[in-house]
Amino acid sequence: MPLTASADLTVDLHEDLVEQSLDWPVGHVSALRLTTGLLKNTEGESRVVYEDVITYPGMAWMRLYFGDVSLDRGSFVRVTSLRDGEQQKLDARTMEMWSNTTAYFNGDALRVEVIAGPFTDQNSVEIEFVAAEEIDINHSDRGDNCGICGPDDRIPTTGDNFARIMPVGCSATIYNEESCFVTAGHCLTNATVLHFNVPASSGNCATNQPPIADQFPVTSFDGVNAGVGADYGAMTSGTNSEGQTAYQRYGTYIPLANSVPSSGTIDITGFGVDDECTRSQTLQHDSGTISSLDSAAISYEVDVTYGNSGSSIVYNNTIIGVVTHCSYGCENYGTRIDLNAFQNIISSVCEGGGEPPDAPENDECSGAFAIGNGLTDITTVGATNSSDSYDDSDCSGTYLGQLNADVWYSYTPSSSGTLTVETCDLIDFDSDLVVYQGTCGNKSQVACNGDGTGCSGYSSLLTVEVNGGASYLIRVGGWDENSEGSGQLRLDLEGAPDPTGACCVGSSCSTVTASDCSSLGGSYQGDNSNCGGDPCFTPPAEGACCIGGSCSISTADDCSSSGGAYQGDNSDCSDDPCFTPPATGACCVGSTCSISTEADCASAGGSYQGDDSDCSDDPCFTPPANGACCVSGSCSVITEADCASAGGSYQGDNSDCSSDPCFVPPGEVEVAYAVRGSNLVSDSEFNWTVDVYITVPEGGRLDAVAGNDEVEKMITSTGLFYQSSFGGPLSTDVNPAFYEFEPDLEFDSRVTIGAIDSSGDPFGANNLGSVGIDWTDFESGYGVSSVNGLWYVLPSEEQGEGRAFTGSDCQEQNGVLVARLTTFGEDSQIQFQALLQGRDASSDPWQETVNLTFGYEATSDCNGNGISDTCDIANGTSSDSDGDGVPDECGSDCVGDYDGNNQTNIDDILLVIGNWGSPYNVEDLLSVLDNFGCGG
Repeated sequence: MPLTASADLTVDLHEDLVEQSLDWPVGHVSALRLTTGLLKNTEGESRVVYEDVITYPGMAWMRLYFGDVSLDRGSFVRVTSLRDGEQQKLDARTMEMWSNTTAYFNGDALRVEVIAGPFTDQNSVEIEFVAAEEIDINHSDRGDNCGICGPDDRIPTTGDNFARIMPVGCSATIYNEESCFVTAGHCLTNATVLHFNVPASSGNCATNQPPIADQFPVTSFDGVNAGVGADYGAMTSGTNSEGQTAYQRYGTYIPLANSVPSSGTIDITGFGVDDECTRSQTLQHDSGTISSLDSAAISYEVDVTYGNSGSSIVYNNTIIGVVTHCSYGCENYGTRIDLNAFQNIISSVCEGGGEPPDAPENDECSGAFAIGNGLTDITTVGATNSSDSYDDSDCSGTYLGQLNADVWYSYTPSSSGTLTVETCDLIDFDSDLVVYQGTCGNKSQVACNGDGTGCSGYSSLLTVEVNGGASYLIRVGGWDENSEGSGQLRLDLEGAPDPTGACCVGSSCSTVTASDCSSLGGSYQGDNSNCGGDPCFTPPAEGACCIGGSCSISTADDCSSSGGAYQGDNSDCSDDPCFTPPATGACCVGSTCSISTEADCASAGGSYQGDDSDCSDDPCFTPPANGACCVSGSCSVITEADCASAGGSYQGDNSDCSSDPCFVPPGEVEVAYAVRGSNLVSDSEFNWTVDVYITVPEGGRLDAVAGNDEVEKMITSTGLFYQSSFGGPLSTDVNPAFYEFEPDLEFDSRVTIGAIDSSGDPFGANNLGSVGIDWTDFESGYGVSSVNGLWYVLPSEEQGEGRAFTGSDCQEQNGVLVARLTTFGEDSQIQFQALLQGRDASSDPWQETVNLTFGYEATSDCNGNGISDTCDIANGTSSDSDGDGVPDECGSDCVGDYDGNNQTNIDDILLVIGNWGSPYNVEDLLSVLDNFGCGG
């Protein structure tokens, strides 16, 4: 049944935070006492012997800390995230490399399995702690901007040279092909895992974890933490879940510099925190200049902050130092890479890093070392795998393995006898032995052994009869690819063997010594006798044979060939030996277990567990089913009861979070518009002005209007857009104080969120911002295009909230103004498309893509309330007692003056034609023509 992490012991990793050093620890650790007990596998194939689910509801990620772990040969622990299916396997070697911990997994539920190797009985696992970070924690505090000079100039980037150090929350850089890293000394206290390809953090600043294959354990480190100019460290890493080093996986590094310049432009890339949550503790870059240099420290003007500790300071693509401390001015600090003490640390931690050791001279059969009886020092380190054939037919059941990294020895016995070849308790790795007779070009296998009887550490021991003066080859290797090492090989040749002869044990004949025959309880036929002529033949004995419940007398062979059960020599059928009482086993009726026959179990409506099964291990227990549980849009996999207690909505047994079942759509989000009028701009060419809105649900808001690869052309027109020289592309560029002097400015084309101009109308202020959009084409009268840009307001700004407006369809809707556009040409068409982001009434974020193309609709607004006269009349805002389509408050002395401007002219003709059939008809047009020119 699933386990939920307890909180009886919680360690806040922020306790080690030093104010002006730049680490940023994440998560907390809670006690979790789980012990599997001793686990065995009596079968010849690997199988799952333990499985459980550990849940920690409401957590963004989890990591397990093991206690005592014992994993027998071929056994491993498998941990799987129920959020995204990421998986890690840890055998005895990799468990040690990961210091009895796992990598970081996304989600709040992990499946833990123990897979036992064939015929293993020494498997046990203890889990002591679980590290995690809450999804709903308040992440508003992202530090105090120490190290940021003015606006934060860091930008998101990618790169395989840089790693996030967890859980301390620092940065590191790989600097050679041996996967060695440099960082700050104060980052080493909690430096256990290196993360590459770090994904964006969540909207609440909780960190997200990269794939397991992009996580590497820290295997060794050293450094100094003594303040500015004396803060430096180096570390090495192990392999990932694919068995790759960091360099093998990514194939790149930044070399260390030999000297440090006193001036110039530098680059710093690291995993600092950020007020924009999705960027926080993800890879960002900034560049700047060196301010000053002393014998140990570098001062520079580059934006860094908490989480950047350990970031490399790069000049001309070489590492000249590491980031360590910040200030509240415009100068930050690091340690020089050429500091002697720093160089000594680097050398001691990442010593050598050169070529792998040369293969031993006896790596192949042709280089076999000649040895004699006694002990010989051996090593397989650096050896390769020979291609010579071998098999385990001579040593079946001793676990002969791969003969990995094997070495060769030759041996010529001085006399015939029994040769003992062994590494038993003499080496430091799991060994295999094979003995051949002959030479390298003409040899045959005569003996082998994997695990010797009575030998510890899976070392080997075999005996083989040898002939004096003959040539033998001894091959020593490892059981698998992780088995190589050093130790000693022992040879021991006994004297010439005792005479042998035929030995009869029953009717079986073998050639052994007299003493061996006696110990077997056999009858010795004499020295030099043999088994020719079958000296041990004895007529086959007979006995009772049971086939089904029937008994007959036959030989054992005949009984077996008939599919019967032989009852023994000289047995008979007198006592009905073939009677078999009906088998019994455990019977589960619901969760209740009892012992019964299969038939009785079936009649009781139970589930029979098999003959000879029992109730000792509670075989009838059925763990409660799990399924996806939705709580406020967040998904976790728990039981239905736990979901109910959390106030959630249970999605059904065996459901999961993979398809995001808890997503709450934001409601109807679409483009709407309202034509404000025609020829509002004083130009000889026809022009019309429209306000563009985004509708949002009641209580909802709009935060951003963006363009990306899928929505590149955001605003286009088949005509040109009007752009005033007194305005700009954003509503913040349009000052209403200038309308009196430049009336056309009011109809300047611009984008916005909520506010129409720089005054913030109808709100108190206008805090619109934009990033990533080149406005040059728009200011020249063309459209707005961007694959990586947006205009936006902060979610706290009032101007992003939806307000009532009346669109060109005369329907009152709730929405946010996003643009005022004036375009030339009565037939011009405007297209608006974008990726939108906002929040619903519950402050849950949403995203939606919209696209709408529309054209000019003739309209008038005689009362100047921003709503067309047609809509004023349709909505009852204005009366039209004479039915001329003009609100009564705009009445005119000119018949046919439908737009209410006290003139009957071309604008009235266009208004009637543009609204033909509703409300205008042929009589209205004739009226305009009849009174054309009235009013001047």
